[in-house]
Amino acid sequence: MKTHQKVIIGGFGGLTPVIMNLLIIDINVVLAKFTVITAIGYFIRVVILFYLGGIMAFLHKNENNAVKLFELGIVAPALITAAMNAGNLPASTPRITSIASVYVYAQTTAREDIKKPSIQKETEQEESAIMQLLRGLTGSIPEWKLYMLRGNAYLDKREFDRAIALYDKAIAFKPDYGLAYAKRGYAYHLKNDIDHAIADYNKAIELRPDLWAAHTNVGIIYINKGEYDKAIDFLDRAIFNLTKAIESGFEPADLAYANRGEAYRLSRQYDHAITDLTKAIELNPKSQGWVYASRGGAYFTKGKYDQAIADLIKAIELNPGFAWAYRIRAKAYLSKGELSLSKSDSKKADKLEASHNK
Repeated sequence: MKTHQKVIIGGFGGLTPVIMNLLIIDINVVLAKFTVITAIGYFIRVVILFYLGGIMAFLHKNENNAVKLFELGIVAPALITAAMNAGNLPASTPRITSIASVYVYAQTTAREDIKKPSIQKETEQEESAIMQLLRGLTGSIPEWKLYMLRGNAYLDKREFDRAIALYDKAIAFKPDYGLAYAKRGYAYHLKNDIDHAIADYNKAIELRPDLWAAHTNVGIIYINKGEYDKAIDFLDRAIFNLTKAIESGFEPADLAYANRGEAYRLSRQYDHAITDLTKAIELNPKSQGWVYASRGGAYFTKGKYDQAIADLIKAIELNPGFAWAYRIRAKAYLSKGELSLSKSDSKKADKLEASHNK
């Protein structure tokens, strides 16, 4: 067998750990937030491992068995890869779907005494170019971020106690990380542990005054508590931060407009709310159901029932399990005297809320 053939066989053996890592670790670590710089780091990693595998095969000049050459190619790269990823294998955990976002999804009781989910999204502080390169090269991320990822996964599954325990660990490693407090506050919020939620949201705001989702959610809590002056204060701060985000070119822009529109709606500035929510829909006609529902709620409060119903129909089409949209549409139908449609929507809302509260 020619030398270059041995090197190629050993090189492909050296890539075996990369394939295994891709299946076990790298999908969640390297590819969770894929960038050009991460790709460069990952490519360098592949080249190095191929080179090491080829060298191992080259050094065994008397070996001509292709299978053994392939195995020899695996050895050194496998040891290096195992060392790099020794701390990266998480315990049993749901599949991680996001590395870069914080989603806040809290129950709102507006002054019309109707519950509505309010969805916010905050992006984490961007990794430096060096951190991205190292993530691609080594497949590793800081331990506190792994706890955040696992906490987010459990939060998505509504396993709040597990999520909170993992956020506790992330905070222990990185006590100045505002988004960890925001996420833990959100988990407490969904557990209806309001005192802990407020404490964590306020800590998040102290560390990251620009976290408009945290401001919005504290505003939601105070609306639910009937403390409207406090609610308006926090919602005004959310609007201020969202306005800065829009002016600075926040991407995706439709998300910023949608969330500012929702903050305006919650603070009873309905014309501003409709303007922003309409802008969000214009920028992204495939906006999520809550955007249409929020605009529908604003139209309903202004007595524009046909426009409200049209938006709520779209919201329900996008999210058939959206109880709040059914509830508002029931009220809109009732205001128009369409009693049978109103009754049908009310029953559907009751059924969905009962299912959600189980």
